[in-house]
Amino acid sequence: MLPMSNENQRERDVLLQPRVGRLSDTASAHLDFFRGTASLAVLIAHWRMLFFLDGSRVTHLNISQYFFYWITKLGHQAVVVFFVLSGFLVGRTVLGPMQSGKWSARRYWLRRWTRLEVVLLPSLALCWALDWLGSHIFPASSVYLNTAGLVVMPYDVTQMHGLKILFGNIMFLQTILVHQFGSNEPLWSLSNEFWYYVLFPLMVLIIAVGTRGYNRLLSLVGFTAVFIFLWVHPGRAILAGYLVWLAGAVISVLPPPRYSQRSRARILFTSSLLLLLLLGIYLPTPMAAWLRNDLFLGVLFSVLLYYCLHSQSEVSQRYRSVTKYTAQMSYTLYLGHMPLLVLFAACIGHRWQPDIKHIALAIPFLLIAFLYARCVYFLFEKRTDVVRKWLEARMGLVSPLTQDSFHPRSEFLA
Repeated sequence: MLPMSNENQRERDVLLQPRVGRLSDTASAHLDFFRGTASLAVLIAHWRMLFFLDGSRVTHLNISQYFFYWITKLGHQAVVVFFVLSGFLVGRTVLGPMQSGKWSARRYWLRRWTRLEVVLLPSLALCWALDWLGSHIFPASSVYLNTAGLVVMPYDVTQMHGLKILFGNIMFLQTILVHQFGSNEPLWSLSNEFWYYVLFPLMVLIIAVGTRGYNRLLSLVGFTAVFIFLWVHPGRAILAGYLVWLAGAVISVLPPPRYSQRSRARILFTSSLLLLLLLGIYLPTPMAAWLRNDLFLGVLFSVLLYYCLHSQSEVSQRYRSVTKYTAQMSYTLYLGHMPLLVLFAACIGHRWQPDIKHIALAIPFLLIAFLYARCVYFLFEKRTDVVRKWLEARMGLVSPLTQDSFHPRSEFLA
């Protein structure tokens, strides 16, 4: 085999490099829509689980009640959407700097760590305070003592506040070595996110064209060690979810599609399949079980996201403003709503029938939880960039890439 010329080698490297560019305002608005909608879906799902009887315990559901349970049963699907969005955007923060030769492992980890911890630490403190308040005001509450038969929080909350559990959650070891802290059951997915942040850059360094042999070997050892750690401990579900997360990372390097009648047909087909999945989540059939598969949903949503991000149609300013409002606080909303809703549920003392009267009574609790998350967002998550820049200055990490190298809102947690 003849050796490659320098020109051919450069052409080969260009072909193998990821194509990571700046997100358009329209693409960012669509990302905000999916992010905000997913966080609201999780909030509504937990609200329904805590305040209303499970659908299996309600006899003779009418059409309106059936719709109520369907629209409030999309919490897990929303988390899958978060994983895809996270894979897409965090993948860009890895592949973009690597492509331009400005990759810094220290800068990457500082940004990922501050992104997670600036919201996580106050959320844990607020969770402890709300759980302490609720368990002391309502010491016999079935919600805290795991006697209410809840699907969303099937454990004794009062036993989940130890220092080992606290530090395990700070280090993202929940569902692996420790339980989720207190009543904050959504913390399980945060562990997934952190370990995907670990696995992905190591995987990219292993297969990247320009990685030096020593770095490639270290990355291979690190990736293998993390993989074995998650495989041996009860973290195999995290590895399964990594495939969903990777689906989002893959579309970040795909070239834009050529929009044609066939492209529009693909969008319509993908949207129809997603609708079929959402409509079929209550059907007790093998087909419905297959439709609920996380990987299937993740790949399907990735296809839809890919075409939405490269859409050539303009969106209105109102659409951008509305989607941004919820999206910018989605991490806080996801991580902070549960302890407050649990306190409200303990105050009520029992779960209601899903009729119009009780839904109307429960809606104020839903709105209060949203406004509470909004306040917490202003106190902490909104200041993430300030904390990050302060730490970068202290550590001498003056980034050659400004935060909006891709887009001002291109970094967030799914």
